Amino acid sequence: MPTIRTPIRRTISFRQEETNITKTTQGLFGLYRYPAKFIPQVVTWCLKQGDYNSVIDPFAGAGTVGLACHLQQIGVEMWDINPMLKHLAQSVKTLSSTSVPNPLQLVKEAIDFKNSQALDCDLEYLSQWYDRRVLAVLKNLWLFYNQTSKRKRALLLAPLLRLSNEWSYNDFQCQKLFKSTRSINSINDRLGERTWKKNFYADFASKVSKAHNQYITQ
Repeated sequence: MPTIRTPIRRTISFRQEETNITKTTQGLFGLYRYPAKFIPQVVTWCLKQGDYNSVIDPFAGAGTVGLACHLQQIGVEMWDINPMLKHLAQSVKTLSSTSVPNPLQLVKEAIDFKNSQALDCDLEYLSQWYDRRVLAVLKNLWLFYNQTSKRKRALLLAPLLRLSNEWSYNDFQCQKLFKSTRSINSINDRLGERTWKKNFYADFASKVSKAHNQYITQ
């Protein structure tokens, strides 16, 4: 007769179990909204329950499983139609194999960078989601990102994506892109301040420093 095991029932709080991950948007986690994604604490807890050499995630979505595997030093293969996954995977690979750049120096390089080159994107479309002043500053930062080294891009990816999200007209209460009166008023209030550009760059510097501190401690 086969042995029938009695299931073990227990109540668990993944956030309390995985205290090294303090936020679901830590590091490269949660860079953009994605329906029905795992919180990183769940994936990390599950990985620790077994002895895994590698993991395959055929529907990688926002890359949560892959990033959690990286932090646990487990090999991972990620597949998805989402084009962002390529950039996330490259950043993870680069940060795990090279030293992390100095954040203050990198921020200064990005802010001081000047280039009249056109951004390879639909500016008419972007103008629907950004004030022209914000778009001009973001354009310069993304042009710097495109021409700099892989090592520097790896550290800049998360801060620039978060900055681009937070200074857009997108309403973050919605899972999909949605331009609301509330989000427009919020951006206009920021731009109404004389020091809005100084605040913008301070926000950028803070995000880069935070990302740097997370990567060197992981």
